Amino acid sequence: MTAEELRKQMTEARQALSPEAREAAAQGFTERLCALPEWLRADTVALFLSFGSELDTRSVIETAFSEGKQVLLPICQKDYHMIFSVYTPTTPLITTGMGLEEIAPEAIQEVPPENIDFCLVPGLVFDDTGARIGYGAGFYDRFLPRLSEDTAIIGAGYDCQVIKNSPIPQKDTDVRLPMIVTEQGIYRSTKTL
Repeated sequence: MTAEELRKQMTEARQALSPEAREAAAQGFTERLCALPEWLRADTVALFLSFGSELDTRSVIETAFSEGKQVLLPICQKDYHMIFSVYTPTTPLITTGMGLEEIAPEAIQEVPPENIDFCLVPGLVFDDTGARIGYGAGFYDRFLPRLSEDTAIIGAGYDCQVIKNSPIPQKDTDVRLPMIVTEQGIYRSTKTL
């Protein structure tokens, strides 16, 4: 299958999940993610606000706040690069032309990539070796190599988005993730950036 065919298939699989299944998946994912040693030792966490049928990350963000972590959210720039900014419960958000919620321009407090301890990465398709297919613009593929080698990089998705025992198509610019967490499991890769 091509990357585009896989994107379509996984989008449909996510959209087919019932609200109850999505809620249970978000709870299971949050419990699994927030028990990781990489999470427990992180002070500054780069997360994302869920979009469309993505795995809901609100409970992860709430957990980070309750644990006193500094929460960052991504801001996609016009040049296909991305920065992360401090986010608090009172930070104003806007809706972008793509329908994503982002921090309002006047509230941006950019944090350098080397200050990030933990980075959660969305995707449409993953495989059990850490390969990832995103939405196609390459924002994370450009950003991830800028992180410190000590930063924990974790893919986030439903277990139905992980293709097991069959590699997915990758381009030279695609960044392989060291770990993917779903509501049902943790997939660690021996191949990385």
